[in-house]
Amino acid sequence: MKQPNQIKTIFGTNLKKYREQAGLTQNQLAEKISCNPKYLSEIETGKTFASSELMQDIISVLNIPISFLFASPEIDLKDSISVEREIDKAVTEMSERIKDILITR
Repeated sequence: MKQPNQIKTIFGTNLKKYREQAGLTQNQLAEKISCNPKYLSEIETGKTFASSELMQDIISVLNIPISFLFASPEIDLKDSISVEREIDKAVTEMSERIKDILITR
């Protein structure tokens, strides 16, 4: 089981990663979520933890699921989500083709 400090560190590391992937500086994200940049810095370094309201604002601005912020940092969930979407799309297209085949027979 992960300890509270470890969770804060993972959360902060992921927050920084996804903030940077979104092309935002700490100041820019802090402004978008109405947060003090120093407080955001403390969250990213694992010194403190974001409130649930602030988490909602963060995931809304970064356009990511909350699970991205709690996953082990070595796992890039954006890649897995992309793969899942491609699989869903392929399955949907296959289903449509199968329906067409069955209807024409």
